[in-house]
Amino acid sequence: MAASGTVTISCTLTGLAQGAPPISPPSASLPTPVYESLQVTLASGANTITVPAGASYVFITPPSGNTIGLTWKGVSADTGTPIHPTFSGAIPLGPGVTNFVLDAASVFSLPTTISFA
Repeated sequence: MAASGTVTISCTLTGLAQGAPPISPPSASLPTPVYESLQVTLASGANTITVPAGASYVFITPPSGNTIGLTWKGVSADTGTPIHPTFSGAIPLGPGVTNFVLDAASVFSLPTTISFA
């Protein structure tokens, strides 16, 4: 049986005065998925993460209770985009992405989980 995969992301908000419909972007079909999961204890500064060939998504899960700043960058010289210190996130990868940088404000004592699909 050939491998395949689907990435589905959704968000439900409740209790807002104005109400809100669910946030549900279309699912992404992965006809030839890859799987790799890394436990990376981030050093202070730039941490280059190698993307496995064929990966379409990266899922980043910082350690529970983390308070250290974390920034997503395409390359070390980028200003980057801060990401939440404890929320997990999924980022779709463009074709040909071979690596990215996670910039940590200081050394992490616990590993961050970085998974690819």
